[in-house]
Amino acid sequence: MGPEVGLANSALTPGARVDRYVIEERLGASRLGEVWRVRHRTLGTTHALKVLTRPVAHLQERLLAEGRLMAGLAHPNAVACTDVLVVNGQPALLVDFVEGGTLLEWSATCGLPLAEQLAVAAGVLLVLDAAHARGIVHRDIAPDNVLVDPGPPARVRVADFGLAKALYDANDELTGTGSAIGVPSYTAPEQMRDAREVDGRADLFSFGCILYEMITGYRAFPGSDAVAVMRAVQAGAYTPLPSVRPDLPPSVIALVHGALESDVDRRVSSAMQMHARLERAVADCRRAGTPGRARVAAPAASSSAPLWLLGCLVVGVLGAAVSVVVVAAGLIVVGSW
Repeated sequence: MGPEVGLANSALTPGARVDRYVIEERLGASRLGEVWRVRHRTLGTTHALKVLTRPVAHLQERLLAEGRLMAGLAHPNAVACTDVLVVNGQPALLVDFVEGGTLLEWSATCGLPLAEQLAVAAGVLLVLDAAHARGIVHRDIAPDNVLVDPGPPARVRVADFGLAKALYDANDELTGTGSAIGVPSYTAPEQMRDAREVDGRADLFSFGCILYEMITGYRAFPGSDAVAVMRAVQAGAYTPLPSVRPDLPPSVIALVHGALESDVDRRVSSAMQMHARLERAVADCRRAGTPGRARVAAPAASSSAPLWLLGCLVVGVLGAAVSVVVVAAGLIVVGSW
């Protein structure tokens, strides 16, 4: 039996015990923390443990804020936080361990018709509706944060609420002054301008970007660098779906194009409105027998942790090596890219 790790300054190693859990494998690390796969000593269940390695008060508060959001949401399509442990005097989040990869990886390898892929992806809108109803905007709906538990049946899981914004908190000090934190290719234009002013429609834009890529195999807003991507997003400059896949039913085009509107007031207005459009697209694809995009080989296993596990461990340290400041098209955007 390994050593007990608690309030003492002990290094985490495979076989060590943390409360009721045994450390099994380090999944990855950032400058600010580590993620470990752990097993419950009695039940044998597997979890992920997100541990801070820097004793910084505002990072501890951000980690705990994420845990509270995840635990409070309690949705079957969200990765849940089930406990907070103390590791070497630092808070650590115990969260669901999802065996599968991302939605985009799953869709590229599953070989299912487009209708069945869209039906699985619909779970993202259900959890976003639940979050938005609680006044929470995720603000980082990007491929690494949308996972699929392969099942059967397959189930989509939304992870990493480390960037989530509570709309009712007008003085969100953890967010920073106007910080647009996220992945540029999947970040709504209004979020790039001022992340404090966004509502749930920013998440719908991001999910539209993921759907576009799931259907076509291409990013809606590619670019050689972050500046080029940001300009394309601001201009709404993407290749229309019929030019990439002329076999798509009109309802699929309306679903995706309606989410990718750069003008937030012209964009689909709610997660449930978008869900209704997605259901119509699923029905039309089934009638037409629309295929998924060409199947590709499964990606090679990576030795590093998925970004959704490390996400909240790199947020909030503006000025650190993980932060980038980009000045483009009149915008000043700070983010952990």
